Amino acid sequence: MTTIRHLDGAAELDACVAMQHAIWGPGFREAVPRTILLIAQKMGGVVAGAFDGDRMLGFVFGLTGVRNGTVAHWSDMLAVDPSFRDLGVGRALKAFQRNAVVALGVREMYWTYDPLIARNAHFNLNRLGAEVDDYVIDMYGTTGSTLHGGLQTDRFVVRWQLDAPPPVAPPRRPDDRFVQIPASDGGITAEWRLKTRVAFTEAHADGYRVVGFERAGEAAAYRLGRIR
Repeated sequence: MTTIRHLDGAAELDACVAMQHAIWGPGFREAVPRTILLIAQKMGGVVAGAFDGDRMLGFVFGLTGVRNGTVAHWSDMLAVDPSFRDLGVGRALKAFQRNAVVALGVREMYWTYDPLIARNAHFNLNRLGAEVDDYVIDMYGTTGSTLHGGLQTDRFVVRWQLDAPPPVAPPRRPDDRFVQIPASDGGITAEWRLKTRVAFTEAHADGYRVVGFERAGEAAAYRLGRIR
């Protein structure tokens, strides 16, 4: 049986650091060390793990602070052991994190994800109901992570309203735009990064924002609607 709880003690925090290197690769230079994880817990942050007995299946880490004059939580990392993906572990970790910060009075949560990863887009936008708040070019620079494949780290910043129902996508309009992305992680290339960067930045300049994500078979695309 999987249990979700706050990490406790040096051994569990060290296991969290070890999982970061296991997921992002041994050369990952942005791993969060034990000391920062410990301090984050003492300052309203969340460092929690999913466990099957003593085995850590995944973890979530985030910091609480002030954004745009409002107390908010930034979810910095969420990872699940590849052997336990697609079993609801990630969603359970996110729910635990949400409940933990809501108890502190937080009403907004932010995080980033790579716009080219279709499964993350589906999870964040369709399952959780988060909204795309911003698009940042090469947000993290070079990290040394094998997951990033040497690509520039363009990211969507998403906002999750914790005290409101998920937003309803507006009806389709003739002037909607669609930005296609690879349906699988194996299709992500530098060409896709540049193509989507141009599409998202131009659409933003024209007054569009992401209003939905659609995935069916080998097709995956964001729907962008004009802000009115």
